[in-house]
Amino acid sequence: MCCRKVIIRLKISRAYKLFAVTIIVLLVITAIASFYALKIQNAIIYSEHHRLRSVLLAYELFQSSEDLTRMARSYVSTGNPTYEENYYAILDIRNGTRPRPTDYDATYWHLTDVGKGKSMSYGEKVALQELMRREHFTDKEFALLKESQAQSDHLVNMEKQAFAAMKGLYDDGRGNYTAQREPDPAYAVNLLFSEKYSDEKAAIMAPIQQFMKMIDKRTNAQLLSFQSSLRQLILLTTLLISITLFVVLLKTIHTFQSVLYPVKRLLGKVNEIASGNYDARCVVDSSNEIGELCVKFNGMADALQTDIIKRRQAEEALLESLDTIRGLLDSVDAGVVVVDPVSHVIEQANSHAANLFGAGPQEITGHICHKYLCPNEIGSCPITDLGQELDSKECALLRADGSSFYILKSVKKIRIGGEEKLLETFLDISKRKEAEEQIRYLATHDTMTGLPVMRLAKDFLSKSMHRSRRNKKMTAVMFIDLDGFKAVNDNFGHDAGDYVLKQVAHRLLSSVRESDTVARVGGDEFLLIADDIHISQDASRIAGKIIDVVSRPININGNQAAVGASIGIALYPSDGEDMDELIKKADEAMYRIKKAGKNGFVFVNQPAT
Repeated sequence: MCCRKVIIRLKISRAYKLFAVTIIVLLVITAIASFYALKIQNAIIYSEHHRLRSVLLAYELFQSSEDLTRMARSYVSTGNPTYEENYYAILDIRNGTRPRPTDYDATYWHLTDVGKGKSMSYGEKVALQELMRREHFTDKEFALLKESQAQSDHLVNMEKQAFAAMKGLYDDGRGNYTAQREPDPAYAVNLLFSEKYSDEKAAIMAPIQQFMKMIDKRTNAQLLSFQSSLRQLILLTTLLISITLFVVLLKTIHTFQSVLYPVKRLLGKVNEIASGNYDARCVVDSSNEIGELCVKFNGMADALQTDIIKRRQAEEALLESLDTIRGLLDSVDAGVVVVDPVSHVIEQANSHAANLFGAGPQEITGHICHKYLCPNEIGSCPITDLGQELDSKECALLRADGSSFYILKSVKKIRIGGEEKLLETFLDISKRKEAEEQIRYLATHDTMTGLPVMRLAKDFLSKSMHRSRRNKKMTAVMFIDLDGFKAVNDNFGHDAGDYVLKQVAHRLLSSVRESDTVARVGGDEFLLIADDIHISQDASRIAGKIIDVVSRPININGNQAAVGASIGIALYPSDGEDMDELIKKADEAMYRIKKAGKNGFVFVNQPAT
């Protein structure tokens, strides 16, 4: 099925600008039309109000005439002067010589007439004709109202004539009521209830009726004109709203076709690229921004695909190189690990490192290097913490089973894949360390007896002297020489002599305290260093015990061999503060006791007995 492609020439930005301008113009025209419609509506409301005010003014003219008639007839019928007062009050309000009540409605004088009128506030003094003039009636309309009021004023003359008759005042021939005679209430009543009076009343209503018809005709004509204009504006506004909605509908359809659907298709292609389909391309079916975006996307996809192909080739080459490097590293007789400098996690390890760790490579990677390579150096990596470029030293390697041995470790910074790493290499030097320990031991211990030699004994003596000086006590230096040892060698042989020396060494160690030191300093000569000596008798007891245990017979293949011990004792600090001097004095004292009879002990400052 073949799909027809429509190339959209209009740019999306231009289309939206055109749409925005069109909508703005339509909305402005709609707003103007609505504004004029509101003005027409206000004019209609004004016309209705004008008609209402006109009717009210005409009605007030009629009502005032009615109120005047009622007050006049009530006065001539009853003679109550209140009606006369109300009559002239009505007349004064109509003529503007008295303020108008603010609430001057048709019931005002009816309530006032019976004494129930409300207390009123008053406004301005304005004649009824002035109020009519303010309403801007036409000349004909105003003439009818003036005619009606003129008729009412003519009726007022009849009413004033009746009032004068009630008081005995009559026309003096010049239009003034100054001639006095007897009051004639009957005349006054007949005058106000006569047919002529009724005709005059009717003459008041005829112009008002014509006025009302004229006002209605004029107002209706205005209303028809306003309504016609309003309908036209409503039709125009409806048309503008319809056009606006149509434009919005067209733009919505255009947006779906030229923006949303293409963007959705483009998003689908992006998702395909993201999921690994690098062959995905977008069909360019428009020349707008979406089309340009599709072109850019296709170019980006091409570049990405090319880059991925190159990267895969580089990764394959790198994997080959890594395999080669890994093979080389595995062939090296040294442990090699790669450590992350931030987390200190072991990321890679060769097979030799795994063998030294006593675990598989998978068990080593992912663990902190301190767990294996620096078990005693928590948080003090020379490279990351101390800022060194290279670290080379001997340290302990901790195996997976918890045992440890010595290695020679070297650490330096390298870059792998653009990231900084730590390359750590290490050699097993445990055998070398054992050999060094053996050499060190042989240099400081007698190979036959296992006792320290003079060199190590002097170290112990120096420390003992320091402790005694600090604790304010004494250190005893005893130089011991075996008596009769030559006879053992002569009688039983040198092997027996070696055996005797070992037994003597064992007996010496068992007869002294753990803090004391026994050393072999010659063929059959021993040196004892005893600290924490309070008085010389403490040294005497130790020397006596030594003589006792050494003098006990030694069984040599069923034969009894006996040796003795001649001991010279020097005390620190009373006999000297120099280490060599103390040893020399103890040696001299030993020779003195040996000459004196052997198998005994003597202090440096005592004669041999």
